Amino acid sequence: MCYEHLRGHPNIISMLAYGWRHERHAILPYIIVDYSPHGTLRDYLTNEKSVKTYRKRRLVMDVGKGLEALHSCGAVHGDLKLENVLVFNRSGDPQAGRIAKICDFGHSLLLSNYEEELKYRGTALYNAPEVRNQRQAPIPRNMLRKCDIWAFGLLAWEVLLDGEIYSNRIHNDYEIYDRTQLSGESHAKQVLSTALGSAREVPDEIPALYFRGVFLMTLQSKPQARTAFLSSNRPAARPHLDMGKSDWSFDMFRPERQK
Repeated sequence: MCYEHLRGHPNIISMLAYGWRHERHAILPYIIVDYSPHGTLRDYLTNEKSVKTYRKRRLVMDVGKGLEALHSCGAVHGDLKLENVLVFNRSGDPQAGRIAKICDFGHSLLLSNYEEELKYRGTALYNAPEVRNQRQAPIPRNMLRKCDIWAFGLLAWEVLLDGEIYSNRIHNDYEIYDRTQLSGESHAKQVLSTALGSAREVPDEIPALYFRGVFLMTLQSKPQARTAFLSSNRPAARPHLDMGKSDWSFDMFRPERQK
């Protein structure tokens, strides 16, 4: 959030300050971020009845731009879902619509970290098929971004479903879904087929085509078949985050440093 190429990105939450607090014998870090008047993306979709499809499309595009910015810097979010996206008033004006910003980087991975083996954690319900088997078949470092891409496709589907958990459309309850013995490829095919069915129900042609395209590019069983770019605004250069010295300090929050 404070990295030069991510700080100030409109679709990534801004960090205002950070610090530490003492609790018994532990030192616990904390950060202070912008307040979201609409809560998480799931909160917003659930509380705001009948969000128009073109607005849903715009919110999904916001998330895609934020995720692409992370990926361009060599970072993997690691747990993309509706709960980890916050909704704000666009330009601070309630009448100007809404904007989505990615938050919660607790499971993030830096691809430049070669000091340890990187494993994608995430949330089981939103993990790509290959994540389930990474103990037996470790995910190549250059394929870890594709796990985020799968999660992005599911996020887009749940936005289309007004915040409903997508597995409700496949199985009647979460426990049955979680215990299913479908292979990764069979599971992915079922997910993609059902998501495309949801897109066909969209009455507006342009949003329907957009969501169909997102599902086809992201919800593929093979990570190599998933897209690498989620927006048309591809970065001109791809600076990478590294594990070197940090320039973090409270000085970075001075107004003149934000220019």
